[in-house]
Amino acid sequence: MLRQVIYCGRPQAESAMPISSWAVISITEPGCPDGQARLQPGWHSVLRLEFHDLDANSPEWDIAAGQFVFMNEQHAHEVIEFVDRVAGEVDTILVHCRAGISRSAAVAKFVANRFGLEFDHGYPLFNKHVFQTLEQAARKR
Repeated sequence: MLRQVIYCGRPQAESAMPISSWAVISITEPGCPDGQARLQPGWHSVLRLEFHDLDANSPEWDIAAGQFVFMNEQHAHEVIEFVDRVAGEVDTILVHCRAGISRSAAVAKFVANRFGLEFDHGYPLFNKHVFQTLEQAARKR
């Protein structure tokens, strides 16, 4: 049964020893020269997503439109389906992105809210667009 969600950067996720009772949500940038995160085998399950770290409320949004991949409803449904599927089978979900500050924090905040888990709700650096997209997708279900 899911007891915690944590988030970190890609280097920490790649160097982490796998725990069979943990699931991972791995977020990388599309076209990243390093490719997908090199996670060690042995995790309960892994969801891999690719989208850039941009917020719809940022000034870069209009400039970036068409050049970047934003978190969208399809990504959100993948997260929700994955988390709902593994929640009864794992005790922890580890979410990582490149730096472990924005995208991963937004997904972790969503998971914490969805399952009543502990989270620092005063943390201001989570990606608002990612979080809102997840919340909107969850309301549609």
